[in-house]
Amino acid sequence: MKLPPPTMNTITITPAGPAQHGLLFRLLQLYYFEASHWSDEDILPSGLYDASEEGVRSYLLGGDDYALLAWVDGHPAGFALVEAAQGVPPARYELADMFVLPKYRGRGVAETLLAQTMLPSPAPWLVAVFKRDAAALRYWQKRFAQWPAKSVQAQADRADSPFHLFVVSALAPADA
Repeated sequence: MKLPPPTMNTITITPAGPAQHGLLFRLLQLYYFEASHWSDEDILPSGLYDASEEGVRSYLLGGDDYALLAWVDGHPAGFALVEAAQGVPPARYELADMFVLPKYRGRGVAETLLAQTMLPSPAPWLVAVFKRDAAALRYWQKRFAQWPAKSVQAQADRADSPFHLFVVSALAPADA
């Protein structure tokens, strides 16, 4: 007997605060685990990947760097980490990391995260995609082609950089 596909009723995006420290830390562990096949990152002797407690905490204190949590019908579904962009003018913010649990992929969770971070912002954004993460690069190329952005500019890749860098500028209203 074939089961019907799961249904999804409500996607909610919330800012992560100190009460969500443990949840964000565990989601980051899942993110690092999934990325290990292309990042070559090893698990530490503690059994965890290299996401420090202090590093996670820095996204929860209300400064320039922050985290958003995605929820589907009240269940954790993913996150986005936003940072102040460093050294890539004119970008003001960087979408540092975005992760959606496999169960919720292809169901609008990532698009909802983007709709509540990058799309409403008039400031330029930096998107860094790991060169070895072909699936992420395909995802972003598709998104860039669909966005109401006036400009998505690939930055010159340094040979030693692990990233493809894109600056998304002048996001325009859909009717523009």
